[in-house]
Amino acid sequence: HESVDRLIANFWSSGGRGQIVGAHGSGKSTLLRAMLGRFEESGHATVLIELHSHQRRLPMLPRLPASPGRPPVVAIDGFEQLGAYSSWRVARWCKRRNHGLLLTTHRRHAMPFALLGVRLPVLYHTRPTLALVHEIVRALVDDRDNRINSVDVEQSLAQHPGDVRETLFRLYELYEARRRER
Repeated sequence: HESVDRLIANFWSSGGRGQIVGAHGSGKSTLLRAMLGRFEESGHATVLIELHSHQRRLPMLPRLPASPGRPPVVAIDGFEQLGAYSSWRVARWCKRRNHGLLLTTHRRHAMPFALLGVRLPVLYHTRPTLALVHEIVRALVDDRDNRINSVDVEQSLAQHPGDVRETLFRLYELYEARRRER
């Protein structure tokens, strides 16, 4: 809770703008959703737009209700999918309506925002570590269950550097194969 709250404080101190940057499968979307939950808990209207491979245009942006002192927050997961014009358009749309804008992206984006005189700081750069993946695996697998060991975790993360999602998929496949052997 504290780290999400700190990120939200940084978001608001940056004018209600920010981006979460990191590799595929590194936890950007998970962090984004945690932040959106907090925004909603504190009375901010939110909208989440999820973009997928080669989706260069935004869907129609909805009207968001604004409460006094609680500007709406637009979150775009996969912002790097957008073309230059759509990027600029959403930045302008949010700026004109005084909406917060929170993005996930694989690399830092600045140009469409700089053109509008808007600062878009990196709030967090996801960098999964081996220790983090070990912690996740320990939380998912009973300590007495020896089907997955630390070498398995290290090898799976080495096969999918920085991609926790693919690492966990690989470990699950390994776990299931070993379970069926017994």
